[in-house]
Amino acid sequence: GAATELCAVARRDRLKPLAADEALRMRSDALAAGRSARLMANPRSGRAALVVPAPARMLDDGGVEDRVRLVRPALRDTMAGEALAASSWQEVAPEHWRALWEAEVEALPTHTESRLWLVSGLLLPLRDRLPTAACGCALWPPTRANALSGGCSGPRRHRRFVSR
Repeated sequence: GAATELCAVARRDRLKPLAADEALRMRSDALAAGRSARLMANPRSGRAALVVPAPARMLDDGGVEDRVRLVRPALRDTMAGEALAASSWQEVAPEHWRALWEAEVEALPTHTESRLWLVSGLLLPLRDRLPTAACGCALWPPTRANALSGGCSGPRRHRRFVSR
């Protein structure tokens, strides 16, 4: 007799893309600070990115993986430096980069929407279906000790009568 409730929570946010002038200012600030910053484009996707260093990552074997951050109009991606070198991304002239960047900004939607689904009521009758000991205690969570000893895992630690 339990009822299941489903509720959708929608969130709509205004998208604020990074302007080309702001990205170019980020590049000049990075170069002035002695860091690398490259204007790159991907000819396959027709997208532009500002590529700056990102924090390195420690690998399981103890090695260090150099990473880069691709700053794009609406998002920032982080990838391994080797993966960037093996990809289609290539350095381009500022004029070509600006044209691609502005075309991508124009193609972006004005808002983004995300949904969160809340489900309630499915697990309410579960308590009645749990196995109980002779004393009436629920044997939950089922453990190997319960199965071997026949004892209750609850705070009272009652013994369950088991025929062996």
